[in-house]
Amino acid sequence: MNNKITKDDLKGLKSPAGFQVLYTLLIGFYSVPAFGASTSFDEFVKDFEKMPREDRRNILAKAVCVTPLNESEYMNVLCFAKDANGIPYSKENVENLEYSEIMEIVVDVCLAYSDCKVFF
Repeated sequence: MNNKITKDDLKGLKSPAGFQVLYTLLIGFYSVPAFGASTSFDEFVKDFEKMPREDRRNILAKAVCVTPLNESEYMNVLCFAKDANGIPYSKENVENLEYSEIMEIVVDVCLAYSDCKVFF
């Protein structure tokens, strides 16, 4: 599955809520002692933002495995991906996705969010 989601795809009312999922995942990663965060969360985020894209992907892939998200949070990121027919995922068609596909989409969308520069 190749989602090819870019920051330009992150539009509309759900986009701020999707951005918050990125930070939920970063908090989840940061909170796991085995992942070895040794700085403040603010410093961790600054370091994350400077990392090469593949390193950010690796962190997000670990984070999505250990961070609980509710259905609403999943939908806030899944809606930016499209099925094979080009239809954005919604509650109606997301049930056709396998677990691994859901996790991959969450990583891909949050990786696109990590390419966004926010005013703070």
